[in-house]
Amino acid sequence: MEFKIHLYHTAEEKPEKSGEYLCAAGEMNEWIVLNYSAKHRLFNAHDDVPREHAEKHAIPVTWWAELPEI
Repeated sequence: MEFKIHLYHTAEEKPEKSGEYLCAAGEMNEWIVLNYSAKHRLFNAHDDVPREHAEKHAIPVTWWAELPEI
C-alpha cells in the first residue's frame, strides 16, 4: 500500500482543527501520534482542559502531518 504524507513545519503552520496528528517530537524527531488542541494551539492537549493543564502537558513538535487514511 502506498500513500503520501504532506509535512508541515510548526514554525510556519499549525493544524486548523483539533484532533490526532502524526508528529515529529523530541531531540531525535521521533514520530508519534499526538492529540492537538486548536483552542490552546498545543500538541498533546485537549480543548476541554484548562489552559494551565494544556501547557503543563504540551509536547514540543517540529513537524506534523494529517494521519493518512489506510
